[in-house]
Order: sequence, then structure tokens, then C-alpha cells
Amino acid sequence: MEHTVNIRFDKLRFVKKLQEANQSPEMAEAFADALDEALEQSQSQLATKADLKELKSEIKNDMSQLEVRLTASMYKMAGFILAGVGVLMGLMKFIN
Repeated sequence: MEHTVNIRFDKLRFVKKLQEANQSPEMAEAFADALDEALEQSQSQLATKADLKELKSEIKNDMSQLEVRLTASMYKMAGFILAGVGVLMGLMKFIN
């Protein structure tokens, strides 16, 4: 779902302003076309609200997956610690 935002400007007014500043009509039209194309290209990469909502849902999904993995890792670590303490206590019983 891609949305583009187009910023248009009044080319005719722009061309007239350039001609008032002693630019040739061909040069003024070329400037106007170049500016219009540059504006169109620069605006097509902007994020829309739909893009941001999609990104937000992806981040929420990733965070919940990370939370599940972190919780599982913590339980594993607790298990290893308990097993280690059990082994140490068993060794201490045999040593004493």
C-alpha cells in the first residue's frame, strides 16, 4: 500500500517570474520542469500515516516476540543456576 504525496506549484507563474528576471522563455520553462520533477521525486519517498501504522504494528510484534524469547532465556538461566547450586551442594555433602 504505497501512497505518494505530490506537491505542485504554478509553473506558469514561475516561468513568468523568471522571464521578468530576464530569463529566456525556453530557459524559464526548463527550470520550471526541472523544479517540478525534483519536487515530485523528493516527495515520493515520504512516509504516510499508513506506513507508520504498519511500522508500529511490526514493532509491537517484534517486541512481543523478543519478550517471549527473553522470558524463555531467563527460565533457562534460572534452571542452570538451580542445577549448578544442586551440584555444588551435592559435592559439598560428599566432601564433608
